Amino acid sequence: MSKRGRTANAVRLDVLAMTSVSDNRTHLITAAAFDDGIWQGAGRYRALCDTTVVAASMSSAPGPDCRTCYEHARGAA
Repeated sequence: MSKRGRTANAVRLDVLAMTSVSDNRTHLITAAAFDDGIWQGAGRYRALCDTTVVAASMSSAPGPDCRTCYEHARGAA
């Protein structure tokens, strides 16, 4: 085990944080889900918690973290 408690072959999950206008929570979106949302052109992205996120304005302050998204991210790492 490494110093951080992870094995050397741990999976890295590339995600970005995005605040949703629907619940004002900061959700985690995978790079693949972000690409899918861009490709669809609807401004909607699927979060790790399976919520459909409609991005808040980039000038908005981040909302509270979505606990489910962060639990999923910790479980994948």
